[in-house]
Amino acid sequence: MIANWLFLNGVRYEYERPYAHDVADAHHRQYKPDFYFPDIDVWHEHWALGPDGTPPPHFAGYTESMEWRRRTHISYGTELIETTSATIRDGSGFEHLEQELRRHGIQLVEDTGRRSGSRRSATRRW
Repeated sequence: MIANWLFLNGVRYEYERPYAHDVADAHHRQYKPDFYFPDIDVWHEHWALGPDGTPPPHFAGYTESMEWRRRTHISYGTELIETTSATIRDGSGFEHLEQELRRHGIQLVEDTGRRSGSRRSATRRW
């Protein structure tokens, strides 16, 4: 849903691009945030959280992983935009994402006629 929204609004992004810093260690593989916006050097994580702010019960270790990712961005001084499953479902997540992208200088250009065939799927970028 988010990738479609970004595409339809003309936002350049890279999906699961490896994080700019090598953060792999004995407990974590190299971090790959959900989205990266190269035009503004901003990362985006979409968390699987419900309306109560918690992950599904079967997502063992998810909260700890979220905190590690947030600390990573703080440690390296990189910008992180966050959305959740609950906010995307209720629509407020897209409003928040739009506000954050605009705040960082991205101008959204909605074009529902964009053709999905113009994506460069071979590199997982468009």
